[in-house]
Amino acid sequence: MRFRRSRHDRGSEARGPGGEPFRAWHDSGLADEVAAFLAGRVVDRYAAQGRLAPTWAALNRLAHGDREELLDVAAGAVRSSTQRWATTERFVAARILAQATTQARLEALQSQVLIPLELQFIARDDADHATADQVLQAAVQALDTYAG
Repeated sequence: MRFRRSRHDRGSEARGPGGEPFRAWHDSGLADEVAAFLAGRVVDRYAAQGRLAPTWAALNRLAHGDREELLDVAAGAVRSSTQRWATTERFVAARILAQATTQARLEALQSQVLIPLELQFIARDDADHATADQVLQAAVQALDTYAG
């Protein structure tokens, strides 16, 4: 008596466009990248992987960091993973802190201004080749119009 082999036994797992088997999401690094994004650490993650951070990432720490971290950024106490925009990031962090004097106000400013701006730059990253300084300048302009 012969038994039919199961799909698993035949090694016919789902394959990607190049013929390689799909990796599970937990093996792909996606969860780690999302966690880094939400913690404001996407630039550090890119640097650890030896990848150049996209320009929208200049907003990431400012859009997701807490008040203590932004105080450190503004004071220059946080070593930036990239020097390309360190000075501008310090200036914008100080500007954010001047406008958002409490953690609650900071969270409101982040959710109403910085995160939407960050997402706009992510959505148009391939089409718009703004520099990191231009991204941070856009943040300053958005802060100018924020009434919160």
